[in-house]
Amino acid sequence: MGMACGAVPLALASALRTQPGKKNERQRGDGDYYEVYVGSMALRATPGPAQWALSTAYSMRYWHLQHFMVLFKPPQQNGPCVVFDFQPKDPMNPFISLAALCGCGVPGIVQERELAKLPAKRHWLIGKARKEICISEARIFNQRWDTELKLGEHDCRHYTNALIEHVAGEHNILGFLKAITN
Repeated sequence: MGMACGAVPLALASALRTQPGKKNERQRGDGDYYEVYVGSMALRATPGPAQWALSTAYSMRYWHLQHFMVLFKPPQQNGPCVVFDFQPKDPMNPFISLAALCGCGVPGIVQERELAKLPAKRHWLIGKARKEICISEARIFNQRWDTELKLGEHDCRHYTNALIEHVAGEHNILGFLKAITN
C-alpha cells in the first residue's frame, strides 16, 4: 500500500507523538500538513417518521445508518475544514430513498464544501497529509469516482474508505474505526 500525498498514517502518527527526542514529521512544522479526519452524521431523510428513525439510529450509534465523510483540517486551531463526501443527488426525495433502500442504483454526487470548524463530536483523527497536494489529490480522486450510488455496494462508506486510502494510506479505515468504537 503506497502512501499518497506524503501522508503520515495513524499508527505512525501515534508513534511520532511518543518519540520526543527524534526529529519527526510533527517537528518539521505542522503548517506543512492537513490533519485528516473521518466524520459521521445522521443520514438525511424527509421530515417525519423516516427522519426520526434515522436520527434515533444515529444517536444509538448504529454504524450502518450513519453518513461518513472525509475532513481535512489545517493546523490552525480555528481554521476552516474542507469536507468531501458522497451521497444521493437528492437525499430528501422519498422515491430516491426508496429506490436506494431496495438496492437500486441512484444518481449520486461527490461534494466538496467548507466547514467553519471541525465538528464537536463524531470525528476521528486518521493522520496527516501534505497540505500542498492532498486537496488536489482528493479532487482528482473525485473526478474518477463513479457517481452511481448503491447502498451497501458503492456508498459513502466505500467512498470514505477509498479516499482515506488514497490520501492517507490507511486501508479499510471504517472497519478499523468500527472495531475500536463498538
